[in-house]
Amino acid sequence: MFLLKLFICFSINQSAFAAILTAVKSMDDTSQKQIAEAIDSFNQGVLLESQNKLSEALSEYDQAILKNPNMFKAHVNRAGALDRMGQYQAALNAVDKGLQLNSRDEIGWVVRSNIHFNLKDYEAAIKDAEQCLKIKPLIGCYCKKGHALERMSKYKEAREVYDVGLLKYPNAKDLMHNRMIESFKLLDFQAAKKDFDAFKKRHPKDKRLPLFEDLLNDYQKSVEHKNK
Repeated sequence: MFLLKLFICFSINQSAFAAILTAVKSMDDTSQKQIAEAIDSFNQGVLLESQNKLSEALSEYDQAILKNPNMFKAHVNRAGALDRMGQYQAALNAVDKGLQLNSRDEIGWVVRSNIHFNLKDYEAAIKDAEQCLKIKPLIGCYCKKGHALERMSKYKEAREVYDVGLLKYPNAKDLMHNRMIESFKLLDFQAAKKDFDAFKKRHPKDKRLPLFEDLLNDYQKSVEHKNK
């Protein structure tokens, strides 16, 4: 009798165990399917955003989040799309959700900095850019910090930010261009001429060169006029 009971108990437990395994496998399959679908929606959103179809991209990011709420990149990209649509508070809420899931995502901090910049909260934009620089010193991080300082009329500090960035990325077009802008705003035309020559040498086909060349020529003419 004892052996019979033991056999029955084992059979029942074995059946239950098999059922549990089947349920777990089914959950895993469903989860994997949802994750795969979330990735597809995310990639479609990236494609649509690159085509400037922001509303459609936003819908795809929403679908990705619905299928995988922990996909922090979808929250960050959703924030970027909302930012471009001018929905800054909604964008800030979205990027914060992404950064709650992964506070080490440097792109999330770049996006957050840009949102604060558009909200004209330049101090917050600087702090976000600095957080990005601590994680990974991207060119965009230096640019965001420099732009915010410029809007606060801190041209010298902005130029110093670009100098630090240029130590790491000596030929970065945006950093070289932005440094030249700050030299013009500081009325430091000698530095602006040096910046211009360096920029022209590295990026001779840049369409903005004629504008800066005209500015330098006008300055040179004004100097010559004063010396007469």
